[in-house]
Amino acid sequence: MKRRMTMDGKTGSTVISDAFKKAEEKKTKEAPRTIPLPDLSKIEVGTVSGERLTAINKEAQERKEWAENAGAKLAQIQEEIRKLEGDQNTRFSPTGQQLLAHYKDAEQRLLTAGDESLRQHMEFSKLLNEVRSTDPTHLGEVGEIIFRVCQMGRYKIASEQEVEAGRKEGKWPAGTIFFEKKVYLSFFAEKSSGQRALEAELRKLVDAVKFSKAASIKTRGNSDLSGLVSGKTGYYYLFSPKRTEEDRKFSEGHALVEVKDINKGKTDKKPYGVVEVRDACGSLGWMAEDRGRWIPFLWVERGRVITSNEKRLEKNEFDRAVRVIRVIRALVDVWSKSQKSAATLSPEPSSEETPMLAGESGGPVADSKLASADSKPVATPPAVAGKSKKPVKK
Repeated sequence: MKRRMTMDGKTGSTVISDAFKKAEEKKTKEAPRTIPLPDLSKIEVGTVSGERLTAINKEAQERKEWAENAGAKLAQIQEEIRKLEGDQNTRFSPTGQQLLAHYKDAEQRLLTAGDESLRQHMEFSKLLNEVRSTDPTHLGEVGEIIFRVCQMGRYKIASEQEVEAGRKEGKWPAGTIFFEKKVYLSFFAEKSSGQRALEAELRKLVDAVKFSKAASIKTRGNSDLSGLVSGKTGYYYLFSPKRTEEDRKFSEGHALVEVKDINKGKTDKKPYGVVEVRDACGSLGWMAEDRGRWIPFLWVERGRVITSNEKRLEKNEFDRAVRVIRVIRALVDVWSKSQKSAATLSPEPSSEETPMLAGESGGPVADSKLASADSKPVATPPAVAGKSKKPVKK
């Protein structure tokens, strides 16, 4: 009987035999391998001391603070890049091109600094800073921020079923926000402190959208100005009531100012508090022109511009600083008097007058009248002896 041959000259029985051999070899290869047991005597395990844990916590805190400050700095840098790239004259200006290259280099250095976890923390801090600084009257910017939050996996758009369920139950999961006829749900059931901070800032922003510009400023700032008086960092709401001075009438004014430490996170430098106008409208609308600029908190506290001779301000800078100082002090004075009036209705004694409200010699002291939009700055010398930084543009 003639045997059938395959293309390579093998008989059928040989092919079957080879197949069995390959199957056995495959089983052998797939069999679990036994990893040799390590010698436990050679594995050293020491006790982590309290000092070591303290050092670890300190290192982690310093890196977190750096990431938070770097995130804020990155947001500023990218805003300047957008300004320059959005101006068609930048490409025709060597100075503009040089400045753009400088900002892009700084941006790249921050984006590639540290390890992945540090960069993620920095990016998250940058996002938080952008949420806080978003103008609620610009719906496009608010929508863009929410879209980015969703892209980062922090929020999601609720499905029709989730929306229906929420309406039926009459309640929504913690962190839910409503914007432009859409429902956004927090992506996390178990929330970190960072996620809770983000949710709180988003709620503030979205709630502020519902109100007018004045109401949005009030929503974003703390109306209790005791923190502003003491130099505590944070956002504060300044209110100038409707009033008449002689034959002039003034509408209400609203302003949002921030007290911050520009040396935060810099271990080699002492804290340096500054006051920056973030937003304003009404009779205080002129203050909005100073957004992105700051003055030292010491000037506001002392009621005068304090600079060394080599850092004398230009006249327009000096007038601007004095005007801002005078108005802030005057509005704090108005707030303080309203608190004292309210305290007379309570059995509790009113608090003592603060140093900011009491004023000091050598500089303007706020009186009961508010500085109007076109009021003249008080006569304060352009320079007073003392060491202080010069206000700068961001």
